[in-house]
Amino acid sequence: MVTVSVKPGKVIPVQDLAESLAFYVDTLGWKPVATYPDAAHLEAPIGHVLLAGPDTGDVSRYAAPNYKVFKPGAVIYLYTPDIEATARQLPGAELIRTDWGERKLELADPNGYTISYWTESDLTDDQLLALFASAPDRLEEALAGLTEAQLDLTRAPGKWSIRQIVHHMTDSALGAVAGLRYAIAEPGRLYRPNPYDPDAWDAGLRSDRRPIQPSVALFRAVHEHLLQLIEHVPGALDRYTVNEAGSRQTVRRMVGMLGAHAAGHVEQIWQTRRVHGV
Repeated sequence: MVTVSVKPGKVIPVQDLAESLAFYVDTLGWKPVATYPDAAHLEAPIGHVLLAGPDTGDVSRYAAPNYKVFKPGAVIYLYTPDIEATARQLPGAELIRTDWGERKLELADPNGYTISYWTESDLTDDQLLALFASAPDRLEEALAGLTEAQLDLTRAPGKWSIRQIVHHMTDSALGAVAGLRYAIAEPGRLYRPNPYDPDAWDAGLRSDRRPIQPSVALFRAVHEHLLQLIEHVPGALDRYTVNEAGSRQTVRRMVGMLGAHAAGHVEQIWQTRRVHGV
């Protein structure tokens, strides 16, 4: 077995390893690190990844502890600083601007996953804040009139229910609060974010069965609290934290990401309603 210093923390199950390697290495530019029987270790923008073919067997032999396995049909998100340039390099990809102003570039891999590139928002500050401020109203409007049973509907097999989407939106908003408050209160300070696994939280917090009302109320409270801070602290959007690599995370960037994230999930709720005619 090949010995590598860093083991993959993410596993992408694939149907045909050779075809998948051609896509991820030749098309996307991910770097091969090691190959195994029916599996390959790649270095990617999302970290070290294991492509696991159908005959790989126990992937824990190759993967890091607590590795994450992408579900069938999952979206794999990648950041690009220049989405137009990336689009030119990937002629088969679709460049999308959503109704809420988010820019993304999407293409399908050979296994049914969606590769989705995102980039910095080009919205004005007023537009960013309006999008962020509108999130609680958008969510409540999308939920209006749904019964408890309808909250458990999904837009497609394997996708989250409306109930799970609501709890995830609140999980994400809460997860961003500390970083935003540190940036506003102590601009320039070192901050070590601790990303969470949405699927692990969904399962661990029983998001598929909890009532949504407390999460809806908390989602609104978080947004109103953060907007109040931004309104009352001069230059709040320009304030930032710094990670251990020295990169800045501005309040403007975090607010833009949260606004787009919420709008995207609200659209998923509407998609679910349209699928089921409710």
